[in-house]
Amino acid sequence: MIGKIGLLGTLVFLGTILVVFFGVSYNALSAEYQTGTTTMDVTVRGYVSISVSTNITSGITFSTQDPGTTDNNASNNNFWNPGTGYNLTVDASSTVNINFTHASNRTNLTTGTYYLGIGNVTYNSNSTARGGINLADASGSEALSTSWDDLETCDNLADDGNCWLAYFLDVPAAQEPGSYEAGYCWCGRQQGTAEANCGSCT
Repeated sequence: MIGKIGLLGTLVFLGTILVVFFGVSYNALSAEYQTGTTTMDVTVRGYVSISVSTNITSGITFSTQDPGTTDNNASNNNFWNPGTGYNLTVDASSTVNINFTHASNRTNLTTGTYYLGIGNVTYNSNSTARGGINLADASGSEALSTSWDDLETCDNLADDGNCWLAYFLDVPAAQEPGSYEAGYCWCGRQQGTAEANCGSCT
């Protein structure tokens, strides 16, 4: 009798081991791997790199001018030397074509007391020839303003593309004497993007 009970206990014990063994084995197999899918995306921006001549970065000046004079050349127009000294160049490291724009940060050049309307400053631009005829005088020049003005002859420029500028100034006959100034900003932006991407001229 004791032998039967012992045998029965042994069988129950082995059954428990088998149940545990098969239970663990089953769970391990069901969690061996799992798969899933999702998406991957990225937006790559264009890289803009521009070189600017020191004649621009050092400031655009018109030297000393008399009241009642028109089409006064900026100091470094130098189209006779040859070519204007005001130059923007698309660096070879740029990965996109460039549009150039520019603006002033004020509606007037001021002395602190008197003012000279920014529209008295005009400009011409050329992307094909530094000694271009339109850089030699103010004929057909456009007035500078506080909004980003497209330099339309300097649009869609590729690596090593150039934009040359010439600036001119009219001084009204009754202009008060003084040293007038305002800020000037230029911007090279990726072709096809809005002028607003240039931010504000401050």
